[in-house]
Amino acid sequence: MDFSAIITQLKDKRIDVVYLGAWPKQMSMMMRQAYEAGYKPQFIGADVALTDDMPKIAGAASEGMIFTFAPLPEYTPSAAPVLKKLAERNMAGRPFAIYNYMMIQVYAEAVKKAGTTETAAVMKAMKSNKFATIMGEVSFEADGRMTGLDFQYYQWKDGKVKPWKM
Repeated sequence: MDFSAIITQLKDKRIDVVYLGAWPKQMSMMMRQAYEAGYKPQFIGADVALTDDMPKIAGAASEGMIFTFAPLPEYTPSAAPVLKKLAERNMAGRPFAIYNYMMIQVYAEAVKKAGTTETAAVMKAMKSNKFATIMGEVSFEADGRMTGLDFQYYQWKDGKVKPWKM
Protein backbone atom coordinates (compact mmCIF):
# COMPACT_ATOMS: atom_id res chain seq x y z
CA MET A 1 0.00 0.00 0.00
CA ASP A 2 3.03 2.25 -0.35
CA PHE A 3 2.70 4.07 -3.66
CA SER A 4 5.54 6.55 -3.10
CA ALA A 5 7.77 5.18 -5.90
CA ILE A 6 4.97 5.38 -8.47
CA ILE A 7 3.91 8.80 -7.24
CA THR A 8 7.49 10.08 -7.47
CA GLN A 9 7.80 8.83 -11.06
CA LEU A 10 4.50 10.39 -12.11
CA LYS A 11 5.35 13.65 -10.39
CA ASP A 12 8.87 13.78 -11.91
CA LYS A 13 7.44 13.18 -15.39
CA ARG A 14 4.84 15.92 -14.80
CA ILE A 15 1.94 13.61 -15.56
CA ASP A 16 -1.15 15.70 -14.95
CA VAL A 17 -3.89 13.11 -15.62
CA VAL A 18 -3.83 9.66 -14.01
CA TYR A 19 -6.31 6.88 -14.74
CA LEU A 20 -6.58 4.53 -11.79
CA GLY A 21 -7.64 0.98 -12.53
CA ALA A 22 -7.61 -0.44 -9.03
CA TRP A 23 -9.82 -1.55 -6.18
CA PRO A 24 -11.40 1.27 -4.15
CA LYS A 25 -9.09 0.98 -1.15
CA GLN A 26 -5.91 0.96 -3.24
CA MET A 27 -7.22 3.76 -5.44
CA SER A 28 -8.06 5.88 -2.40
CA MET A 29 -4.73 5.21 -0.72
CA MET A 30 -2.75 6.15 -3.82
CA MET A 31 -4.72 9.38 -4.21
CA ARG A 32 -4.21 10.28 -0.55
CA GLN A 33 -0.47 9.55 -0.68
CA ALA A 34 -0.13 11.61 -3.87
CA TYR A 35 -1.96 14.52 -2.25
CA GLU A 36 0.23 14.31 0.85
CA ALA A 37 3.31 14.38 -1.42
CA GLY A 38 2.06 17.59 -3.05
CA TYR A 39 1.17 15.80 -6.30
CA LYS A 40 -2.32 16.72 -7.44
CA PRO A 41 -3.08 15.41 -10.94
CA GLN A 42 -6.58 14.92 -12.31
CA PHE A 43 -7.50 11.42 -11.17
CA ILE A 44 -9.91 9.44 -13.34
CA GLY A 45 -11.39 6.02 -12.58
CA ALA A 46 -14.19 3.61 -13.27
CA ASP A 47 -17.29 2.51 -11.39
CA VAL A 48 -15.31 1.20 -8.39
CA ALA A 49 -14.80 4.85 -7.40
CA LEU A 50 -18.48 4.99 -6.41
CA THR A 51 -18.06 3.94 -2.82
CA ASP A 52 -18.57 5.88 0.37
CA ASP A 53 -15.06 4.82 1.36
CA MET A 54 -13.51 6.95 -1.41
CA PRO A 55 -13.74 10.32 0.41
CA LYS A 56 -13.24 8.65 3.80
CA ILE A 57 -9.93 7.08 2.82
CA ALA A 58 -8.66 9.55 0.20
CA GLY A 59 -9.80 12.61 2.12
CA ALA A 60 -9.17 15.89 0.31
CA ALA A 61 -7.49 13.97 -2.53
CA SER A 62 -10.88 12.66 -3.69
CA GLU A 63 -12.04 16.20 -4.48
CA GLY A 64 -12.50 16.48 -8.23
CA MET A 65 -11.90 12.80 -9.02
CA ILE A 66 -13.81 11.87 -12.20
CA PHE A 67 -15.23 8.41 -12.87
CA THR A 68 -17.72 6.61 -15.06
CA PHE A 69 -20.87 4.84 -13.95
CA ALA A 70 -24.26 3.92 -15.35
CA PRO A 71 -26.90 6.63 -14.84
CA LEU A 72 -27.32 7.20 -11.12
CA PRO A 73 -30.89 6.91 -9.81
CA GLU A 74 -30.73 10.15 -7.80
CA TYR A 75 -30.26 12.05 -11.07
CA THR A 76 -33.02 10.11 -12.87
CA PRO A 77 -36.46 11.63 -12.06
CA SER A 78 -38.36 8.44 -12.93
CA ALA A 79 -36.50 6.58 -10.17
CA ALA A 80 -37.68 8.98 -7.42
CA PRO A 81 -40.62 6.85 -6.17
CA VAL A 82 -38.45 3.75 -5.73
CA LEU A 83 -35.68 5.80 -4.09
CA LYS A 84 -38.27 7.12 -1.64
CA LYS A 85 -39.41 3.59 -0.78
CA LEU A 86 -35.81 2.45 -0.30
CA ALA A 87 -35.16 5.43 2.00
CA GLU A 88 -38.25 4.51 4.05
CA ARG A 89 -36.70 1.08 4.56
CA ASN A 90 -33.23 2.46 5.41
CA MET A 91 -31.87 1.15 2.11
CA ALA A 92 -30.97 4.48 0.49
CA GLY A 93 -27.65 4.88 -1.26
CA ARG A 94 -27.73 1.50 -2.98
CA PRO A 95 -27.72 2.17 -6.74
CA PHE A 96 -27.56 -1.53 -7.56
CA ALA A 97 -30.92 -2.05 -5.82
CA ILE A 98 -32.45 0.26 -8.42
CA TYR A 99 -30.89 -1.73 -11.25
CA ASN A 100 -32.19 -4.96 -9.74
CA TYR A 101 -35.65 -3.39 -9.58
CA MET A 102 -35.29 -2.30 -13.21
CA MET A 103 -34.39 -5.81 -14.33
CA ILE A 104 -37.40 -7.24 -12.49
CA GLN A 105 -39.50 -4.70 -14.41
CA VAL A 106 -37.97 -5.92 -17.69
CA TYR A 107 -38.46 -9.57 -16.79
CA ALA A 108 -42.10 -9.07 -15.74
CA GLU A 109 -42.90 -7.20 -18.96
CA ALA A 110 -41.07 -9.82 -21.07
CA VAL A 111 -43.09 -12.59 -19.38
CA LYS A 112 -46.27 -10.67 -20.12
CA LYS A 113 -45.29 -10.22 -23.78
CA ALA A 114 -44.21 -13.88 -24.09
CA GLY A 115 -47.34 -15.15 -22.37
CA THR A 116 -45.24 -17.66 -20.42
CA THR A 117 -42.31 -17.94 -18.02
CA GLU A 118 -40.55 -20.41 -20.31
CA THR A 119 -36.95 -19.18 -20.60
CA ALA A 120 -36.58 -19.31 -24.40
CA ALA A 121 -39.85 -17.44 -24.94
CA VAL A 122 -38.96 -14.79 -22.35
CA MET A 123 -35.49 -14.31 -23.87
CA LYS A 124 -37.04 -13.94 -27.32
CA ALA A 125 -39.45 -11.31 -25.97
CA MET A 126 -36.56 -9.48 -24.30
CA LYS A 127 -34.54 -9.41 -27.53
CA SER A 128 -37.42 -8.21 -29.69
CA ASN A 129 -38.91 -5.41 -27.56
CA LYS A 130 -38.06 -2.17 -25.83
CA PHE A 131 -38.87 -1.78 -22.17
CA ALA A 132 -39.80 1.38 -20.27
CA THR A 133 -38.13 1.17 -16.84
CA ILE A 134 -37.57 3.46 -13.90
CA MET A 135 -34.11 4.16 -15.34
CA GLY A 136 -35.30 4.81 -18.89
CA GLU A 137 -35.94 2.74 -21.97
CA VAL A 138 -33.78 -0.33 -22.52
CA SER A 139 -33.56 -3.04 -25.15
CA PHE A 140 -31.38 -6.06 -25.78
CA GLU A 141 -29.12 -7.07 -28.65
CA ALA A 142 -29.24 -10.55 -30.17
CA ASP A 143 -26.31 -11.56 -27.93
CA GLY A 144 -28.20 -10.36 -24.83
CA ARG A 145 -26.25 -7.15 -24.32
CA MET A 146 -28.44 -4.40 -22.88
CA THR A 147 -28.59 -1.03 -24.64
CA GLY A 148 -30.09 2.26 -23.56
CA LEU A 149 -28.17 3.01 -20.39
CA ASP A 150 -25.02 4.76 -21.48
CA PHE A 151 -22.27 5.25 -18.94
CA GLN A 152 -21.93 8.81 -17.73
CA TYR A 153 -19.23 10.87 -16.04
CA TYR A 154 -19.45 11.76 -12.37
CA GLN A 155 -17.15 13.64 -10.02
CA TRP A 156 -16.50 13.67 -6.30
CA LYS A 157 -17.30 17.19 -5.04
CA ASP A 158 -17.48 18.15 -1.38
CA GLY A 159 -17.66 14.48 -0.37
CA LYS A 160 -20.60 13.79 -2.68
CA VAL A 161 -21.00 12.40 -6.18
CA LYS A 162 -22.20 14.91 -8.78
CA PRO A 163 -22.68 14.64 -12.54
CA TRP A 164 -19.56 15.90 -14.30
CA LYS A 165 -19.90 18.26 -17.23
CA MET A 166 -17.05 18.60 -19.70
